[in-house]
Amino acid sequence: MSANLNVSVLIFDFHLSTLGGKLVFVGNLSKKDVTKLHVKDNFLHELIEIWADFNYRDSFDSQRDFSGSLIWNNSLARIAGEAVFYKNWAKSGVKNIKDLMNDEYEVLFSCFLP
Repeated sequence: MSANLNVSVLIFDFHLSTLGGKLVFVGNLSKKDVTKLHVKDNFLHELIEIWADFNYRDSFDSQRDFSGSLIWNNSLARIAGEAVFYKNWAKSGVKNIKDLMNDEYEVLFSCFLP
């Protein structure tokens, strides 16, 4: 049984690696944004759509609640009109929206400079 589970995890990781792996399920994707994902496995794509139906929040209770949410695969945190995942940024520790903001909820543009 565990060998089958390991194979399933490898297949899952392979298909979702460019989207952040399990971050697809931890983020806040709308069903509309899920349709734009490049997931070649139809079953996995449908699974993500079903998850989005249950998980998506179209608003947050406060700025603090929003800033604490995951930035990746979040339909409310868009870059150039798209929900995104930047692998290098995630590896560098940028995970939540607050990682790019100061205490006054202003975007820190200095974090984008080399």
